[in-house]
Amino acid sequence: MKKIIVGNWKQNKPEMDLDTYFKELEKVEKDEELVIAPPYVYLPLIKSNKIVLASQDVSRYNSGSNTGEISCDMVKEFGCTYTIIGHNERRTKFNESNEEVNAKVKNALDNGMKVILCITSIEELKKSIEGVESFNNLLIALEPKEFIGTSNTISRSGLIEYIDKINKVTENKCRILYGGGIKKENIKSLSGINGLDGLLIGKASLDVESLKDIIELW
Repeated sequence: MKKIIVGNWKQNKPEMDLDTYFKELEKVEKDEELVIAPPYVYLPLIKSNKIVLASQDVSRYNSGSNTGEISCDMVKEFGCTYTIIGHNERRTKFNESNEEVNAKVKNALDNGMKVILCITSIEELKKSIEGVESFNNLLIALEPKEFIGTSNTISRSGLIEYIDKINKVTENKCRILYGGGIKKENIKSLSGINGLDGLLIGKASLDVESLKDIIELW
């Protein structure tokens, strides 16, 4: 199975125009699956046969009087295969509880989406997947709080320990990604780790040359 690289733009847009960004990213020759999660408003503007799209979040509801919510069918209509759920910024800035995250995960999986579930701890993982019956389309993105938004990243031994704990909870059925402080200067420290299936990259994904360097070096 291919490794996966996810770029999360958050509430940002690259300085270059979208067409140029994606044309540059398509030049990457490594065999990873490349996924970009732009703000919702840019989804209909992106055209690429090589880059997969993800939504940065998705509603727990399929339709109804839920002002401001975006459903699975809506993001799928604009080409999203993946959705990110439970990002630490959603949990902390917008007070999303484990119960809310859990409901979103279940609904997205029921709607045939691949879910990138972000966690900062094993306790969050357990609560966020409670009652989930199938892990086939569930990916776990570990983002330890101490490395979020920093220029530092986790140690190899620390990540290996986390991977082991995640596998025990998910019975080795989920692909595991790492996010937190990733940049081209430290990406080598995350290379070749058994059980690490991909990366979730935030700020560094806004600069396509930086993102390309990370992909090539990993």
